[in-house]
Amino acid sequence: MKRHKKRCSIVSALLFMLIASLPLMAGGNRESAPTSGDSEKPIVYSSILPVQFLADRIGGDRITSEVVVLPGESPATYEPTPKQMSALAQASLLFRVGVPFENGFLPKVRELSPDLTIIDLRKGLTLRTMDAAHSHDEEHDGDHEGEGEDGHDHEAGTPDPHIWMSPRNMMIMAQTMADALAAADPDGAELYKDNLAGLESDLKTLDERLAQDLEPLRGKRFFVYHPAFGYFADDYGLIQIPLEIEGKEPTPKQLVFYIEEAKELDVEIIFVQPEFPRQSAQTVAKEIGGMVVPVSALAKEYIANLDTVASALEEGLR
Repeated sequence: MKRHKKRCSIVSALLFMLIASLPLMAGGNRESAPTSGDSEKPIVYSSILPVQFLADRIGGDRITSEVVVLPGESPATYEPTPKQMSALAQASLLFRVGVPFENGFLPKVRELSPDLTIIDLRKGLTLRTMDAAHSHDEEHDGDHEGEGEDGHDHEAGTPDPHIWMSPRNMMIMAQTMADALAAADPDGAELYKDNLAGLESDLKTLDERLAQDLEPLRGKRFFVYHPAFGYFADDYGLIQIPLEIEGKEPTPKQLVFYIEEAKELDVEIIFVQPEFPRQSAQTVAKEIGGMVVPVSALAKEYIANLDTVASALEEGLR
């Protein structure tokens, strides 16, 4: 509990610092682009913020690090502006992970910038599949046509794109990224190698800490609106139960099922990501006397974010 309170204090302090600094910040909008002063550095784009975390740690000051999907936007529904597409045409590398928006976005990027090197960070990973709908097949009436590849739903049986939610995956992804950076910028190879070593050490420590902290919860289930925590749950012996079913909000009948199951499992928390609606989660939480806990699967401060997720699980499932 002390550990949880300490983390809450740290998070509160960070939020205060962020809010206080907002008037001084020039970036953070969809129209941001690399400045001309950084033109001599390799311009490296990451599709989402957790991947940019890797790029920043490995590339350091030697690269100009940019992200496609900015804070507050969803990688499920993102569409680039013309200005962003123009900025991407100046990039040396683009790192992708398989999130839905990439399916429609990458062909446009390739057409605009055929020399851009696109690196798939799924290389070398064992991909899990999206979980099947949880005990309510009778609610599915085949009305999902046209969804999936470009929608924010992830159909059961398709590869789960949330690969970054596993620190073990991130170590493999980091190696792939370091190799690509070294190939694009051989003069920086030693720097990338050294930075990779430090990053791998931090990710390994995170993995060991999470495994130890979450071991008492092994086998327990937790509710989440959007099923982004599958790799995380697999790593540490947990089971996520998503309220969202292939991109659709649960029906009243399904909500009744979830409420009954949550009571049976004595679940007290339901995770909801900022990019998704809270109404269904709040309905379930109210009926079970629990609470909705906001957690992000897209935070750039990757290590601190997974520690926060672990603390929330410890608090809600103990």
